[in-house]
Amino acid sequence: MTLDPQENSPLSDNSGAQELDGKHIRYVETYDAWSDWRDKLAEEMYEQWRASRN
Repeated sequence: MTLDPQENSPLSDNSGAQELDGKHIRYVETYDAWSDWRDKLAEEMYEQWRASRN
């Protein structure tokens, strides 16, 4: 294949991207409040699903 299909994709256009004073995000740390909320939501959804099967 001579052409890269993603080369001209609108998603590959970074011309409108903003730089943060030349700094780039290297990694993302976990956020306990978010993780706790997500885990509680998943547990509630699972319990509702289990209750609906009875």
